[in-house]
Amino acid sequence: MSLDLSSRGKFNLSNANILLVKGNQMGMDILAQILVGFGARELRKATSMSEAKALLDTTSPDLIICGAKLTDGDGCALISWLRRSGPPRASRLSS
Repeated sequence: MSLDLSSRGKFNLSNANILLVKGNQMGMDILAQILVGFGARELRKATSMSEAKALLDTTSPDLIICGAKLTDGDGCALISWLRRSGPPRASRLSS
């Protein structure tokens, strides 16, 4: 399947609140630049599961991009935690 260059469909992430969770700072910086290229303005970054959980206590991201290897665990455990229990209910209601 090829990309139709005349297509008007575009990604616009200008209103998206995005959380990037990646253990490798260089990879995170590259990914952040790609997202900025798609218009992203609200980017929050975390390199560990504990940083990501702290950010999730105070924000409600529209999109979470999570790497597999974090500095204090793995991304699968973070996503599993988020799906099963997530941040305290009170913080989710306030955002």
